[in-house]
Amino acid sequence: MAITIDSDPIVSAADVATLTGWSATSEETLAGINAVSAMFRAYTGRIAINETAGLVQIERFVPAAVPVFYLRATPVAAVSQFLVYDKGTQVDALSGSGYYLTETTGRVEMTTYYAAGRDHLRHYKITFAGGWGTGEVPGDVTETAVEMMKLIQQRRQGLVGVTSTSADGMSTTYTGAAIPSEIAGVWQKYKVY
Repeated sequence: MAITIDSDPIVSAADVATLTGWSATSEETLAGINAVSAMFRAYTGRIAINETAGLVQIERFVPAAVPVFYLRATPVAAVSQFLVYDKGTQVDALSGSGYYLTETTGRVEMTTYYAAGRDHLRHYKITFAGGWGTGEVPGDVTETAVEMMKLIQQRRQGLVGVTSTSADGMSTTYTGAAIPSEIAGVWQKYKVY
C-alpha cells in the first residue's frame, strides 16, 4: 500500500528533500511528514496547519464565564458562519457583529449573547477559514519539523532513544522525550487555546 502525504502537511516533500537530501517521493519521507504533521497539530491544539476553508468549531459558553474563546486554526482568514444555540436550538446567526475577532490569534470576544442565565446551555458554532497560507508556515516551524523527522529516523535506526546498550564492558545510555525540549520550545509559541 502506497503512502500518501497528509492533506494538511507541516512541510512539503520538496522542502524535506532540499533540507535533508532525502527523496521527496520516498515512503519514509511521506510517512515522516505525516507523523510530524500529526504531532504538531496535537502538541499545539490546532485543527489545521495550512489555510483550510470550512473548518467548524463548536464552543460551549458557561454562564458567569468570561465571554472569550479562541479559534484553533490561526491566522483566521474569514468567518463564513457564526450560529448561536441555546439548549440545542439555534437562536441567531451573527454576521460581523455580536463579536470581535482578532485574526492573528483567533481570539473571539462575544459582545452579544454572553449573559446566559444559569439554566441556559449556550453553544456557538463557527465555520471559518484558518491556518497559514501557501508559503507562510513560519521558518522555525518548518526547520523544527524537519529536525523532528530526522530524529524519528534516528530512533528507528536505534541511534537515539535506546535506553541502554553494552559491548566489551562499555555501556551507553540514550534518553529522550517524544518531542525534545528544543523543538517543544519552538512549537510552544504556536499553541492555540
